[in-house]
Amino acid sequence: MHRVRKWRLAVGGAVVALVIVVAAVPAGVAVIHRLVTQPNIPFNRPCLNAVVEQVKVQGMRPGGRLELRLENLCDPRSLRSRRPEDDDRGNEAGNVWASRAPTGELTVIVETVDNGHAGRGGYVYSEKPPQQAPDGRYEVGEESDYLGCTDPGHEVADKWWEVWNCEMD
Repeated sequence: MHRVRKWRLAVGGAVVALVIVVAAVPAGVAVIHRLVTQPNIPFNRPCLNAVVEQVKVQGMRPGGRLELRLENLCDPRSLRSRRPEDDDRGNEAGNVWASRAPTGELTVIVETVDNGHAGRGGYVYSEKPPQQAPDGRYEVGEESDYLGCTDPGHEVADKWWEVWNCEMD
């Protein structure tokens, strides 16, 4: 009788511990993530719209892609072509990816924060709203390889969404 009771107590304790771990881990990870990573910068529509206007001046044709770099996030005149040294993990804030779909819609992603292996974030201007991918995530435009993950609820202004990288490594 005591063995059955001890066994039930052990199994019950293990189940309670498992429930606590499962419930606490996502919250714990979120707390740790907030403590060690930089959040996205506040959305600054005038600055980011000026970047989009500068990209439009580049004259990209349908089906085209550009990889650019902003030396100063709020100075569209600092926009230039990216160089290999711009791919320095942890220091990629300022990278800009632009594409024009074959049907003409423009997408411009501006990376505003780079936490290295802990993830990257930014804002995307897209003339086409986020579309749900087969895996259930929402992607924006032709540049979903970079910072294309978003959610329709993360719209910050007309044609603007907050974005992040879909996977962390």
